Amino acid sequence: MPLMLLKNMLTMTFNEYNNDLKSIFLSCSNRGWYDWRATGILCDRVCNLLDMAKRDMFSDGRDVELFELSCKAFIKWSKAELDDSNGETQYVARIITDIWDEIYQRRSKDIDHDTMLRWFLKNLNGTVIDYLEDCLYDFIGNHFDEPNLLEKKYDFLEKKIDSVSNLSNDDWEKSFIVNRCRLAQLDILAKQQKPIDMIRAFAETISWNETKEHLAEIELVYGYVEKAINIYKDLIFQNAKNDFEATKYRVRLKDIYKSQEMTEDYILLLKELLLSNLGNMSFYHEYKELYAEDEWPDKRDELFALFPKGNSGADGIYHEEGRHDLLMDNIEVANDSWSLKRYEKELFAKYPERCILLLVQEADKQAARADKRSRYRYLADTIKLIKRCPGGKEIAEELILKYCEMYPRRSAMIEELRRI
Repeated sequence: MPLMLLKNMLTMTFNEYNNDLKSIFLSCSNRGWYDWRATGILCDRVCNLLDMAKRDMFSDGRDVELFELSCKAFIKWSKAELDDSNGETQYVARIITDIWDEIYQRRSKDIDHDTMLRWFLKNLNGTVIDYLEDCLYDFIGNHFDEPNLLEKKYDFLEKKIDSVSNLSNDDWEKSFIVNRCRLAQLDILAKQQKPIDMIRAFAETISWNETKEHLAEIELVYGYVEKAINIYKDLIFQNAKNDFEATKYRVRLKDIYKSQEMTEDYILLLKELLLSNLGNMSFYHEYKELYAEDEWPDKRDELFALFPKGNSGADGIYHEEGRHDLLMDNIEVANDSWSLKRYEKELFAKYPERCILLLVQEADKQAARADKRSRYRYLADTIKLIKRCPGGKEIAEELILKYCEMYPRRSAMIEELRRI
């Protein structure tokens, strides 16, 4: 059989894909509702269908059909009443926006950017709500930067603002729509290379916190590096009590320092980030890369002197540097049996007595507070760990005997211990 004929036999038409999509939603539904189990099944089947359609249609140059099918899936999902507590909506949205992005990048002659944009703008009329509407705004904001399309996007956003002009200024919906649209317009003005004074003035009309971050990035594009740096410094100060936000802004400021070759500021801020986020190995690796192999031991020791004792975030660094002496000290200060288990291979071999002592102390605590089977199993796991340590077998057996004698009425505990 000719290869092309076989290929055509295996290729599904758009209508077949569309019918399958409808069938998937219908078969998973319970009178229009999808509980968490059904939503998980629905997610898998929709994503599998889209993945198959993507391979099929891209290979045949059927970009228009793939775009239409993915849009139908997007709308159907947005209208479905479902329990997506396991994050299915975000997953489906990512699959679909990835398809849109690939269609956008392919620039097929059969579907231009103007056609795609018209569909997106049409469906920002309330048809799609909540998270999926945010996806549309994000996709539009990150695409369609041709001059005529920037104008279309700006005009559309202006009409959205006008549509809520009759609402009270205290109305939450009005505030949300106006600020979201103006923030998007701010980015458009920058892409249109409008005067910076005009952009700064426009930013003052937006009350959202992220406006400053957008403005800082625009200042960078326009070459006003010092302005951008000062904005990020202000954001760090304003979010001093919010570690997550402050760290995000400090990371961005660090990257600006690096890109602008402000070496001293860059190293200082990177070091601060490393010390305040010890569990984040990326900061440690970035810091280490700054120094030559013969420089690093001294710099490393200076760094280690600054680490707070008992902070488990340092464990990974000590382990990677081969400083198991400091790792063992740190685990003992923290009384951290979980970290000991993580690095048991190295620590059991080098410090068996210290490991056993720490684990015995932990086992005694666990035995004293254990009051149900799940906690008895934790105790049994700790004793198994002791048993694996050189010289720990006899001690483990002694502990089992001791706990059975101390707590004769805990039959479930005795049962778990005897399984060791």
